Amino acid sequence: MMDTHNKNNIIIVRNTVILTMRMIIVLIISLYTSRIILETLGIRDFGIYNVVAGFVSMFSFMNVSMNSAIQRYYNYELGKNGKEGANKVYNTSLIIQLCFSVIIIILAETIGYWYINEIMVIPPERKTAALWTFQFSVFSIIVILFQLPYNASIVAHEKMDFIAFVSVIEVLIKLLIAIYLPYLKGDILIIYGFLVLLTNILIWVLYFFYSKKHFEELRYKSFFQKDLFGKMIGFSIWDILGSFAFVMKEQGINMVLNIFYGPIVNAARGIVYQVSGAINGLIQNITHASRPQLVQSYAMGNVNRTMHIMFSITKLVYLSTLCFTIPVILERDFILNIWLGENVPQHTSNFIILVVLASLIKVFHPITSQVVYATGNIKLFQIVNGVIDFLVVPAAYLLCKLGYRPESVFVLYLMVNIFVQIVDWRILDILVNEFSIVKYLKSVIIPLIAISFVSFTFSFFVHSRIETPFIRLCLVIFFSFISSFILGFFFALNSRERAVILYLFDKYRCKLF
Repeated sequence: MMDTHNKNNIIIVRNTVILTMRMIIVLIISLYTSRIILETLGIRDFGIYNVVAGFVSMFSFMNVSMNSAIQRYYNYELGKNGKEGANKVYNTSLIIQLCFSVIIIILAETIGYWYINEIMVIPPERKTAALWTFQFSVFSIIVILFQLPYNASIVAHEKMDFIAFVSVIEVLIKLLIAIYLPYLKGDILIIYGFLVLLTNILIWVLYFFYSKKHFEELRYKSFFQKDLFGKMIGFSIWDILGSFAFVMKEQGINMVLNIFYGPIVNAARGIVYQVSGAINGLIQNITHASRPQLVQSYAMGNVNRTMHIMFSITKLVYLSTLCFTIPVILERDFILNIWLGENVPQHTSNFIILVVLASLIKVFHPITSQVVYATGNIKLFQIVNGVIDFLVVPAAYLLCKLGYRPESVFVLYLMVNIFVQIVDWRILDILVNEFSIVKYLKSVIIPLIAISFVSFTFSFFVHSRIETPFIRLCLVIFFSFISSFILGFFFALNSRERAVILYLFDKYRCKLF
């Protein structure tokens, strides 16, 4: 018989597999959809959509912080006080959501409307279309905000199969939109923004009815939990600082590129960030699968279990991400040609190398932050990360002002990500006594760096010896996966982690045959 911890580990790995399969399906469909959208809108309108929607996403920092607060307290209360505690979190979150939605609308319709009209570099004849896209994007953020409690409940109950199902439905709808978009009459950019809003509303409806049906703690009660409200607001305020700084960094860079280089470079960045988004989606899938048990273990006082999950998931996320990043870096030009044909904006190939490497480095951040969030003491973490992120945009502006190529901005972005990871580990060492930087380096970081070097070298050897592009791509993908997982299995995983993998392999092999 397997003990409880091993059973819980199996649940994490099972959910990870489900979400990873989801991610692969979503990635394939999304990349094809992007190609159609780029061809339909054209590079100029595609760049306008990315810069406008990207600017609006700056206001989503409240969504990000709210999501972190709801998910943390939902997991914590469910692990400590059961359904009664989770119900209090649900009802309190509804009040906070309403407050945040009003703030987002006020900020967007004042500061945002002014920026779109007065500052953003957009051809005059496309200004009206950009403003309509702006409005649809703002209301999309509001819809996503009201989806958060239901998403948190599904994640806390570890129903990752439903999340995978809804994600596939979402990308299929967006694919249908892309296919039929050229046949619709009117301004294509405005119509596309409106249809994306309708898609977000539909996804909210699916989450709402599923959660209401399956989780009895999601019942509205007209009471006000002052203490819980204060804790969640306090948590959210500090998280808002970090989230706002992060969004400012991501979209501030986009705005700087728009000011100095125009919509064409924004289009290149938009394409690259779809690749990066796919990789970050993989990271989020695996960390989503581990978050409920990680927080609930900490809530029950089992901090050693929390550390075990952190170490194991870090290795699993990194190795999975490495398998995707190596082929993307080595075969980026061929992949772009297959994906976009002749519509590849200038600088896209160079951007991909830097952004994908940055995504690989960022693997460690969400897992570290989950442990920090589990403690509830996020003040130092958010202040330090927020200050670092805030400094990136003026530094990027200075590089562009001095005449450096746009690639220099992404070099800066990569360097900052490396520095942030080092700072994160030091903060975690301060907050959690059971965490040891030395042990983490020996057990996780050093083995993963060595595996990365060997796997990349092996894949590069294959890449440099084959001239036929498609065969070369297939072989690079194959050898990247094989080398990363075989080396990872023997040199990164410990005996307990290998036992879980072998158990699952044997279980599904028996079911299959």
